[in-house]
Amino acid sequence: MKFALSLIPLLLAAGLAHAAEPAPGTEINALMRVMKKDGSTLIAQAPVSRNLSFIPVIRLNAADALVAANGRCAFNVKLDEVSGHALSGSVDRLYSNDTLIAQPGGIHAEAGQLTTVWTQPYFFAGRNNLRVVLDADGATPVTGWVRVEVAGTCAAMPVAVWVKPGSGDWNALYNAFGYSNYGTRQLKGKGLGFYDELASINAALTAAVKAGRIERPAWEALMNRWNALLANPDFVAAMKAIVPSKGGI
Repeated sequence: MKFALSLIPLLLAAGLAHAAEPAPGTEINALMRVMKKDGSTLIAQAPVSRNLSFIPVIRLNAADALVAANGRCAFNVKLDEVSGHALSGSVDRLYSNDTLIAQPGGIHAEAGQLTTVWTQPYFFAGRNNLRVVLDADGATPVTGWVRVEVAGTCAAMPVAVWVKPGSGDWNALYNAFGYSNYGTRQLKGKGLGFYDELASINAALTAAVKAGRIERPAWEALMNRWNALLANPDFVAAMKAIVPSKGGI
């Protein structure tokens, strides 16, 4: 793997040049990468430094989080690690401001082999002084640091409420769509003062019908506009003149 091999010299040099030399065979070098929701697009990356005087910074935005709630944001994170000794069932631990936020385990790798560890830590909004403990339960665990800055509040993301076919609200929308569609065609070019609003409402109703759903706030705004049009006596008179008497409006 060319990609994997190209990472090894980077890991060996990154962030660890300033660290005290570990005992031979005990070193573990790691590169932290934060990925978008698709798991393949890189947002930011930084080496895990073993020297507190050199702490790399990763800057994130809450909008890219997998989940956000209660001031915490979850992100796709992968650690590309190269260990000087073989790993068997190894565990890594990530602490933010001394709070354990991730604990990926079952890590297996030969000495000098690049291995990628995936995890989904919940970072705090704002600054995270991240302590990364590699091979945490091993005989020679390695501790490093990365600073993660998360812009945004990490508040819960609102859940969309949809109006869909089969509901009374959808039936009301579809009824408005039928009349507005008919009126738009029949009243075009007659110089009526309400026509532009009718055409605009019809375009929005048509888009909702084609989509097969509409978010409730948008439904409420659209139906308020339609009801305001129904309160216009000029519109009602014009529609009564073109709608068959049995249809009514």
